[in-house]
Amino acid sequence: MSRNSSHACTGILVVLFLVAAVCTAGCSSAHSTGPEQSPSGTLIVHGSTAVTPALEEQARVFTVQYPDTRVEVTGSSSGEAIYYLLSGKCDIAPSARPPTAAEYAEAKNTGKNLHMTVVGYDGVAVLVHSQNPVSAITSDQIRQIFFNGSISAWEQIPGSGKTGPIRVYVQDPRASATAEFFVSRAGAGMSFVPTAVLVPGSSSELLSKKILTDPDGITFSSTAYVYPNMKALQVDGVAPRPASLSYSAYPISRKLYVITDGKPQGLTKEFINFLFSEAGRKITTGKGIVPVSQVQP
Repeated sequence: MSRNSSHACTGILVVLFLVAAVCTAGCSSAHSTGPEQSPSGTLIVHGSTAVTPALEEQARVFTVQYPDTRVEVTGSSSGEAIYYLLSGKCDIAPSARPPTAAEYAEAKNTGKNLHMTVVGYDGVAVLVHSQNPVSAITSDQIRQIFFNGSISAWEQIPGSGKTGPIRVYVQDPRASATAEFFVSRAGAGMSFVPTAVLVPGSSSELLSKKILTDPDGITFSSTAYVYPNMKALQVDGVAPRPASLSYSAYPISRKLYVITDGKPQGLTKEFINFLFSEAGRKITTGKGIVPVSQVQP
């Protein structure tokens, strides 16, 4: 081969190499993922008032952090929450109980998959007015006061230091998941005493606040609704404090959930992940709920 031919071949190879390099660089740039897009869209959250106080504040902080999002939170009962989810009326259903067998069956019939994520622990506190000298109660005494009626006056509780009738405030277990849980855990499924004052609705807040104006009253409520001028009684020697709730040492403790249709995806996943962030857990703690540090399977 002549020197000129050799130089020509070398030149062609150099040009081909440069073209290939340019193409490779161009192709690599075209497939670059780049920075992740900020979350956007709207979420509807509808469910238990045991969970929604924390979720309302978490939604506010989340939407400030991600201004292209909107999170609407409405409080109701756990049963209504799951009904809304099965009906396609909400994206996230906060609940103070797992779904029932009937709800799982309905989900199967409608082609949905109820997926639970534990977001925290709370307890059902037994509440009295702050002026009431009683500070502790037993599980047996709870049954006798709320269910079989064998204790109806404060002096029947040994060492109570108080006299007079006990006024019992309750909610319908069919409307309130907190009442439903209290009946199953503290009352072994019995009905409330017929003399109990029935507070309408499913809001633990409304039930709790009955004690603020009644020094003779007693009720139960989520630990998220323990206010000044009332006190939560020890039950079997254990107070409803964070450590006793997360380890179930308190006799009337429970898990709190957010329920979705299948494993969370997209904006739903982004919001639920935020609940487990440092900022999200701080809000959970501030609302009287013991937070979970990470998503549990």
